[in-house]
Amino acid sequence: MTELELLKQENARLQADGQQKSALLEQKAALLAQQTAILEQNNAMLAEQSATIAKQEVKLEAQQLEINRLLQQAFGRRSERYLESPQQSKLDFGGGPEVTDGLQQAVDENQSDDTVEDVVTVPAHDQRPKKKEERRKKKRSDSLPDLPDNDTVCDTHGDKTLIGYDTTERLTYTPPKLEIIVTKYPKY
Repeated sequence: MTELELLKQENARLQADGQQKSALLEQKAALLAQQTAILEQNNAMLAEQSATIAKQEVKLEAQQLEINRLLQQAFGRRSERYLESPQQSKLDFGGGPEVTDGLQQAVDENQSDDTVEDVVTVPAHDQRPKKKEERRKKKRSDSLPDLPDNDTVCDTHGDKTLIGYDTTERLTYTPPKLEIIVTKYPKY
């Protein structure tokens, strides 16, 4: 083989190698373009997910505030409060002079009553009280203290003036009814 033929073979081999390398480079360029497209899709998806997460966090925070408000309303400190609501009817308790006069009259009647014990009974049924209850009532009325004369008369000034009563109230429950027992002790 002559040198010319060797150079032609070398040239053909180099051209074949160049074509293979060129084809390989084209494949790598196509693969690189494909991976770039996938990365751009992933970046777009991440941005969309980040926006969704931000919206969800805002919504979650609003819901947590509402839950806290409802828990406070249900289980927080209770005091009289007025929550404006269109479904809630408003009551007019008055406050005019007739209401004030009626309350004063009720207070005066209560203070002018000189009885030692008042029993207010609210019957729930039409049943006869049991024997125990009758004995209990009798025992209560017998146990009231009688004031001796030396407590109502002062040795130096004469008769003491009644200035009011010390009052104790007890709520008793018997199965068919409730009773309020008011006991008044005179004060001199």
